Amino acid sequence: MDFLTILKPISGSSIKINFLVFEEPGNPRTTIGFEIPELYAEPVKPGYFVIPEIYKRIENE
Repeated sequence: MDFLTILKPISGSSIKINFLVFEEPGNPRTTIGFEIPELYAEPVKPGYFVIPEIYKRIENE
């Protein structure tokens, strides 16, 4: 796989992923993995989304 390769998305939610990158058949060159063992529903704290007054508002062109 090179940097121009585009992987097609898989529908659904990722709970556990193991991603292996091979340069040649055999041992993987790179491995990446993650797992979400538990999910919790918690109340949203609106303070996390408040922008502090010390920030200036800018307009993008």
